Amino acid sequence: KGALYVLSQDANELQVFDVSRPWDPVKKGRTWVGWMVETISGHGNLLLIGSPSGLYIYDTVDPDRPVQKSLLPHATARDPVVAQGNTAYYTISGNVNELGVVDIGNPSVPRLLRVYPMRRPQGLGLDGNYLFLCDAVDGLKVFDATDPMNLREVDRVGNLVPRDLIAYNELLITTTQSGVSQYSYASLPLRFLSQLGYRH
Repeated sequence: KGALYVLSQDANELQVFDVSRPWDPVKKGRTWVGWMVETISGHGNLLLIGSPSGLYIYDTVDPDRPVQKSLLPHATARDPVVAQGNTAYYTISGNVNELGVVDIGNPSVPRLLRVYPMRRPQGLGLDGNYLFLCDAVDGLKVFDATDPMNLREVDRVGNLVPRDLIAYNELLITTTQSGVSQYSYASLPLRFLSQLGYRH
């Protein structure tokens, strides 16, 4: 679309840039979203924005003018929200620790379908039928998400404290306390590839 969407935590707003000419981005507009907006992810024509006050869903049919479709207040998504098809996943960590499943088939009326208790969930990734979850207590978890209502854990790497991850094309990149680790999920169990430690 040639549009870049940026969250400003200081201003609690969503900013829109035209990046059709990447070397010369142009600010097209901004809109106030809500207090302490933290994360943003795209899903088709939707923007899924996580914040302590809930999960915001915006429509970007007009890329320059995102329009809020809904707010799911009890989905206090503080880490990136991931989605596939009509299903979105979010995590909450702190006083409440859970993985939530939301039906976004009708973006104007999202429905919380199920909540899975977790220990200290953080970053999420989704590719095909695999849902990847960082848990600061239990480690890196892999779920079979064929049926979102019955997620099934199929693998776990428990000897690390993962914070966030990217899953793409059978390559899983995760950040930990000690550095950046790479795994292959071409087949399970996960196959460790490499680690790049942080310099102190």
